[in-house]
Amino acid sequence: MKIYWATKLRGFLRHLSQNNDDVQFSEDNSRYYETNSAFAELRYNIFMLPLLDPTGMFKTVTVEGKDCDYYGSYNKFLNADKPYFIYLENPTALYNYSLGRIKYKIGRSRFEKHLNDPKLRYIVCMSDACRNSFEKINRPFPETLKSKTIYPFVPDNKNVTEQAVKERCKNEYLECLFCVQGKSFVVKGGLETLSAVEKLQKDGYKVRLTVITKTEDLDPYALKKIKESKNVNLLEFGFSYEELEKIYEKTNVLLQPASQESFGLTVLESIKSGCTVIASKLYAFPEMVEDGVNGFLVEPKYWFFDRNNIPNPKVWNHRKKTIFNTNESEELIAELYQRIKELSEDRSKLEEFSLNSLEKSRTKFGEENILSQWKDVWQTLENSHKK
Repeated sequence: MKIYWATKLRGFLRHLSQNNDDVQFSEDNSRYYETNSAFAELRYNIFMLPLLDPTGMFKTVTVEGKDCDYYGSYNKFLNADKPYFIYLENPTALYNYSLGRIKYKIGRSRFEKHLNDPKLRYIVCMSDACRNSFEKINRPFPETLKSKTIYPFVPDNKNVTEQAVKERCKNEYLECLFCVQGKSFVVKGGLETLSAVEKLQKDGYKVRLTVITKTEDLDPYALKKIKESKNVNLLEFGFSYEELEKIYEKTNVLLQPASQESFGLTVLESIKSGCTVIASKLYAFPEMVEDGVNGFLVEPKYWFFDRNNIPNPKVWNHRKKTIFNTNESEELIAELYQRIKELSEDRSKLEEFSLNSLEKSRTKFGEENILSQWKDVWQTLENSHKK
């Protein structure tokens, strides 16, 4: 089966393609521009102004005449001449994450037209948080439209064994990792992470922190705080996946106390290397991290989604005053401090949690399990085409 991706292939979709004998993925890289350019960002910000909500405008992708059996799309409706499916990270991605775009009649009508397009055969959600909230946020799935949850395909880290995890847990220093693109450093709890680790180090705990981020995109306050932190190993964002695997191999604890997240691929990648994870209770994190089993879940500084995984407009529509605010949460710092301290002091618990992560990575998120679920999607597409 040939799948042509009408949107740019994310890394985890390339992994799926490379490890899947049932389908052949293709794309046209020449169609894409650098999305983080100043012009592209300005254009997007203008497009997303609330005053344009009554127009009901949201981006769709037109694709036709490609040599394939089906089209694939990441987060976007297509105007297509062949059947297609969507891989979706959260329900609002279909209309550019703007809560107001389908609030008015024009946008609602346009959304429903695309959702009922007979060429749209399947919506595959990246998490249960996405799938279970879809109908509450948008509208019920049409009876003819299939939907299911399939987690991103992340390859097993072949260099990590149970014995290697056990040995890593005995190291003198507890190795912690915080990995995020620069623009999301504050949003993902980077400031509180730095403060908690610095306090632990001052109190004599042998804890080390590696930060991977794109420094040129950092908030000035965040960059200053990192540079003033004496015991932080700062690495520039941009490693290949193979290079990241080697970093995960040496990591005991991944820290991800985010206030905004639609999935959290870094968490899944770290679990594949048997890392214990401390993440917030937000959105899909609890599907990967069981509190007290393979890590800890902490209260986020802000709830970008509420506890039912519905967008929280008080935060969503006021990001500068909330998630991008550089005022640190003392409550989050204290909770991070306590959880990291617990793992530093109790290495048997660290080992237990780490091995549980490795087990989870091989079962719930295992390669065979994920590929089997995608095989069902391919079969459903074939059957619907025959009809």
